[in-house]
Amino acid sequence: MDVHKGSITLAVLPAAAKNPTRLERLPNDLPKLKWFLDRFARDGELTPVRIPTEAEERIRDVSLRILAMSKSVEEWSEGRVTL
Repeated sequence: MDVHKGSITLAVLPAAAKNPTRLERLPNDLPKLKWFLDRFARDGELTPVRIPTEAEERIRDVSLRILAMSKSVEEWSEGRVTL
């Protein structure tokens, strides 16, 4: 996806394809973009992706640090690690 002030260019590249199957230039207008992406999803050309919030990213980072500090995964899963 290429975004500029006046337009957004979208390309669809399926996993097995060497070249994009679609190339669209859209106005940088949220309602029109939403309509276009909804149409892509309805036609099965778009896989929904959920992007975590900043809070969810922080929780993930803290969880990973706690796991790294624990002596072993077994200690963590058995609840023997105290904070």
